[in-house]
Formats: sequence, structure tokens, C-alpha cells
Amino acid sequence: MKKYLSVLVSFILLFLLTSVSMAEKNSLPVLKTEVKTLLIFKNGLGFFIRDGEVLLKDGWAVTEYVPNSTLGSIWISCMNKDATLEEVIAFKEEIKKKINAISIQSLLKANVGKKVIITLTDKTIEGTIKSVPGPKLATIVIIDTKDGEVVLNKNSISKLEFAESCTTEFLTEEEVKRIKFKVGTRKKKAKLNLSYLQKGISWVPSYLVNIEDPKRARITMKATVIDDVEDLKDVNLFFIVGYPNFIYADILSPMALEESLTQFIKALEQGGRRREVYDRLSNIMSQRDTFSGESARRPRSLDYGYAAIKGLPGASEEDLFLYNKKGVNLKKGERAYYHIFSDLVDYKNVYEWKIPDTIKVDLS
Repeated sequence: MKKYLSVLVSFILLFLLTSVSMAEKNSLPVLKTEVKTLLIFKNGLGFFIRDGEVLLKDGWAVTEYVPNSTLGSIWISCMNKDATLEEVIAFKEEIKKKINAISIQSLLKANVGKKVIITLTDKTIEGTIKSVPGPKLATIVIIDTKDGEVVLNKNSISKLEFAESCTTEFLTEEEVKRIKFKVGTRKKKAKLNLSYLQKGISWVPSYLVNIEDPKRARITMKATVIDDVEDLKDVNLFFIVGYPNFIYADILSPMALEESLTQFIKALEQGGRRREVYDRLSNIMSQRDTFSGESARRPRSLDYGYAAIKGLPGASEEDLFLYNKKGVNLKKGERAYYHIFSDLVDYKNVYEWKIPDTIKVDLS
């Protein structure tokens, strides 16, 4: 008997070790990235550049961050000179996630096997929760009572009473997006760069023009950032002054895993037939003019310290001009503005006299 028990225990241990080994074999190291550089366009698009380092498993790793990038814009690049990217695969997988039960339906699922008293509109049922089948949209629950199994509509339950303490957390399955990739290198680690174009962030220029001085005007520019996409931490930010037209800005990349093949082809056809014009905000300006006067109640200067503003460094790239702001911290949903420049320029008054047509005017 002891011999058989010994063999059984050995078999169980071998099975467990094999299971652990298989689980480790199927799991891949996770690449964690942070946004390091961000180029913002005024049409609601941002070009994100994320950096990260990851351990490799037979050259493979996976990223859990999958952006809703526009068509053709997502790229994973190796930052190591002796490494090359060999393969990239986007996929979906089911993961188990612990969540809190915040409704009657979720409490039922969290407490399968426990005794419960269920109050309906017209009666009360006592029994054991046997099953809460189906996907999230399923509406039935099976209760095991002394008279047999009863199938109830979860939406008709108004009250639950448990004979013992109930569980308020339960595991649920959730479908998530992943991108795995293979790096050709002899090293165990790799530095990678994830770049993509994505909607959800924009900037709006505003200008303050002070003509208090009759000969020189102070022009101050600021950039208001609207962030609806993700948290930014110590990011090197570039404001793009040019206004390029992205024909396929509304079409998601297949790597985003948001559309079926049919939906993608349909979106591609629609995108090819139209060219979206995103210049509605390009000329929005916030102006304030001040004039000099000899009145005793003349207001104080409206420079408000703008003379001390140091302009952000700028650079011209082909048809675009970029202003650079380093160390930007902004959370998703927040708005912020940053001074771009403040400078004095010469100006003069220009008067225009429009002479009306006087040929048909009767002077008598």
C-alpha cells in the first residue's frame, strides 16, 4: 500500500512540476514602456515614442500596451546595434481578473455554492446558488432548492440574504490585447522603441498682442494642451506648427485589434474616397489689444511679466516648425498651457480710406 502511495505522490509531484514548467514555457517576459517623446499636432493626433528594456526568452517578449494607432503608423524598433526585429504578432487572450461584486448579479456569481434567501416581487425562494451560467449578458441563475432546481431571472431579484458571510470578490475572464515580438540577438536583454500615431491629444495656439507702446508691440504666444489619451510623465514635448493632412487618420491599424477584416476594408474604402480637413482650429487666436491714452485713469501695463518669458527652442523640419518643451507632466483628462515665446516687434498704424462710388450721387 505504501508503495502505491509513494508512486501516486511521485506522479502528482511530477504532474505539478510539468504543469509549472508548461506555464513558464507559455509565458513571455513583458516589455514595460513609458512615453519619452511626444509630437503633438493641432488636428487631434499625437506621435508617441515609448522606450523600454526587456528580458528575452528565446528572443521573444510581449507588450501589454497596445495603442489604437492609425493605419501604418505603429513600429517596434530595436535600439541595440547588434539586434534586429524579426517578427511581430498582435493577438488577444483571456486573462483572469479579480473584481469587486457591486451588483446582485455579480454577488450571485461570487457566491456560487452558498445558501441564500432570494426575494422576488411576489415570493421568496430559499436554496443554494448552483450556477450563474453564460456570458455577461446572460440573465439566468440556477438555485438548488428542496423542491428541485429553480431557474430565475437575475433582473427580477430585489433582495439577497446569505446564511453565512458572503464573498464580495470573484474571478472573471477578460479578453485583452497583446503584441508579441521576436528579437534577433545573442543578448538576454533588448532595448526597444515603440512609436505610433494616435488620436486623443491636441494643442491650440493663443496670442496676446499688446500695442500699449505706439511704436513697438509685444506678442506673446502660449500653447494649450488637451490630453484625453494617457498620463504623461517627464515627457519631451514638441508642438508642431505645420498642419499636415493625414488621409487615413480615421482608420485604425490592424495591429490595434479593434476591427474585423470586413470592417477594416470598409473603413479603408471610405478613407480613400474622402480627405478629412483638420484646419478648423489652425486660426483660432486669443487676442487682446491695448491702446495708449492720456487719460488720468490709464490702466497699468498689460505685459504682466511677459517680458521675462524665455521662448521655447524651435526648429524647422521641411514644411513643419517645432517648439520644444521638456519635462512635461500631465495626466489624462487634464489641460495645461505653456508659454512659447514673448517678443517685441515694430509696428505702425495703417489707415484705409474706401471712397464710395459718387457717379450716381445727386449733389444738388
